[in-house]
Amino acid sequence: MFKNMGKSLKRMATPAEASFDHAAFSADDVEDARRGRPAVSIQPIIEALGLKFADNELPGAFIATMPTWPNYVFNGGRGALPGGRYGQVGHELFRVPVSPNGLVIDGALHAVHAWHRNTGFLVDKVPPNEPFAGNNAWIPTTAVHVRAPETARLPRIEVIEKSRIAARGNPLLDDHGLPELRMVDTDGVTPDLIAAVADVCRPWLGERTDPYLRLRVLYGMLNLTVNGYRTDPGDLRQLVAAAEGIANGLAALAPRPLGVPFDNPGPAVGSVDPPLGVPRPNPQYAARFADTARASGLRQEDALHLMSLLPRNPIPGMPWGVLFGTPAGAAKPCRIVWHNHGGRTESTVRGGLITPARLGASTPVGGVLHAPTAMYAEVVDGFAYCWNQRRSEEVDAQAVTQSGVTTLRTQGLADI
Repeated sequence: MFKNMGKSLKRMATPAEASFDHAAFSADDVEDARRGRPAVSIQPIIEALGLKFADNELPGAFIATMPTWPNYVFNGGRGALPGGRYGQVGHELFRVPVSPNGLVIDGALHAVHAWHRNTGFLVDKVPPNEPFAGNNAWIPTTAVHVRAPETARLPRIEVIEKSRIAARGNPLLDDHGLPELRMVDTDGVTPDLIAAVADVCRPWLGERTDPYLRLRVLYGMLNLTVNGYRTDPGDLRQLVAAAEGIANGLAALAPRPLGVPFDNPGPAVGSVDPPLGVPRPNPQYAARFADTARASGLRQEDALHLMSLLPRNPIPGMPWGVLFGTPAGAAKPCRIVWHNHGGRTESTVRGGLITPARLGASTPVGGVLHAPTAMYAEVVDGFAYCWNQRRSEEVDAQAVTQSGVTTLRTQGLADI
C-alpha cells in the first residue's frame, strides 16, 4: 500500500522563511524550521492509514496532548488507526520558551532564530492570547496521539531522549535496554513502574535513534513525538505502530475491570484512596458536583470507581465528577459524568452520559456526532457513551441528561 508513495507526495505552497522564532532538533530539519511549515502534503499517506485528512484541524478528543492552536498543526489525520485504536497523526510545531539565556531546553539545536524580548519594565507583560505570541520559538516535529483511557489510572508517564532533560533525578533507562532514553521523575513513578514501562517500550523504541523523541501518557491519552516533518511512509507507519503498541502494553499494566454490574451503586465520592500521581478534581469543581448531586437526587460516586468499572470509557479526558441513578427524563439507571483534560483546559469540563447499549448497537471508532444536540456518541464493550462536543464550566445534570437521552434514543444506541 505504501510502495513508492513517498516519491509522489504533492508539494505545498510554503513561505520562504518562517515569520516566527524557530529552531531545529536536527541538522536534517533546518529547512523545515526555516520554512515554517511542511514542504509537502502527506495526504496520501494519511489516507492509506485509513484516517480522515484535515490539514490544520485540532480535534477536541486529543486536546490533552496536542498544541494550543490549529496554526501549529499540519497534514493532520484522525480516525481508527491500523491497530484499532482512535488516533491522530500529523506534523506539529513544538513550542519552546525563550529566556534571556536562550531556548529553555537541553541538547543540541540547529538554525536557532530566537531572542528574548523584554516587554515590560520589571516583569514581562502577559502575551496576547493568540498564536505565535510571547517569548517562544517553534520547532518542527511529527506526532502521533492515541486514545488510551485504560492508562488514566496510571501516574503521568514521560519518556524522553536523554540529551533533552537533566540527568539529575530522571533515571536513564540503559539498565532496561533503552540507553538513549530517560524517564521523567513525576509523582507515582517507582522503580517497578520504570521497569514495567521500559519493558513495554523496548520493542518499539529500542532501535530508534531520533535526535528528539518524547513519549507522554496523561489524562487517558498517549503521545509519541519525534523531530522533523517526517514524510517517509515506512517511518510514519512505524511511529503509528509504536504508539499503538505502547498504548496496548501500558493498558495491560492497569488493574483489571471490576466486573460488577453497571446498575450497582459505586462507593461515595472521597471514599477511595487515589493512587499516587492520578489527578483528582480541583476543589472548585468538587463543590459543584456535590451541589448538582443534591439538586438532582442522584448519588455522587468516586470517579476512580468509574475508571475501574469501565476502563475503556471513550469520553475524552478523565472523569472528575460522576453521578449515579435514574435522573428525570431517563427510563433506567445511568451515569452522568464530567471529564477534564488537564493543563490549559483544566478550568473546563465536558459533560456526558453512560448507559448499557441496545443489543447489537454499534458505532465507528471515535463515535458519531449528533448535530442537533452537539454530542458525540460511541458504543464500546456493550455500553453507550455520549458527550458534549464542546467543553464549558457548566455542571448541569438536567441538561446533560436531556441531551444524552435524546442523542442515544435518536441514534438507536440505547433504550434509555
